[in-house]
Amino acid sequence: NLSGKKPYINATLNSNMIDLLKFSEITTSSNSFTLISTAHAATFVPATEIDLSVLNLLNANIELNIGKLIVNKDIMLDNIKTDIVINSGNVNINLKQMQAGGGNLVGSINADVTNKFKVDLTGKNIVLQDFLKFLSVTDNKYFGIASGGNTDLLINLTSKGRDLQSVVENLDGQFIAIVGDSKIQTGTLKYLSGGLVSQILSSLKLQKLDKTLDVSCAVVRTDIADGKAIFPKGIAFKSNKLIIVSDGSVNLKNDKIDFSIRPFNLLLQIPLNSFSI
Repeated sequence: NLSGKKPYINATLNSNMIDLLKFSEITTSSNSFTLISTAHAATFVPATEIDLSVLNLLNANIELNIGKLIVNKDIMLDNIKTDIVINSGNVNINLKQMQAGGGNLVGSINADVTNKFKVDLTGKNIVLQDFLKFLSVTDNKYFGIASGGNTDLLINLTSKGRDLQSVVENLDGQFIAIVGDSKIQTGTLKYLSGGLVSQILSSLKLQKLDKTLDVSCAVVRTDIADGKAIFPKGIAFKSNKLIIVSDGSVNLKNDKIDFSIRPFNLLLQIPLNSFSI
């Protein structure tokens, strides 16, 4: 309806596949996970302006269904069903279904013209190595998840900012990931080398324990506020041969990292050397 002061759109949109790689040549596996590899959040995220003024131009009620969404060559999402409502400069995306690694992700994403953002997502039964293909085992040289990997996620975040970098720096909320029974193959990190993750794994010398580890549970909890991602004993890892407890923080504004890691060898029944990063 274009007759009023503000146009109104009511639509149902369907696509068998959307390939985001075709929209950006820089979205590659090696670049996509630099953030995880180095924990340099603010440096990695560009100061690209976010202009949401279009939300003031119309109101809309859109049902969007996508059979397959290709984010990059490592991440693919299936059977996405959403309702998108734009009203008075506010957009609310109700994610009714999104299959990720065989599991399901549901929740809501909200934004408005003042550049305030809110994300509430819950993921159940996501097979981590199917969702993040770089974690799957392709040969016996690389670190990865050989089997299991069933993961639950809880993401509750708010933020504000006129550009992507300020949105990262103003994040507030919580991220929780719980990984169930898994078999991990130790080895060289294929993509996450050279950063925080590889430093931790190299220091633990996992390959000296065995080529594989049977993991009964792994938990990552992050509380984010005031420009910091804080891990209050928020990284826990229990396998048949090793227990790890870690806490610390990542400053999202100046990239400073402060972590302590306390491993315990179950085979020898002794604590291993604790260390800090």
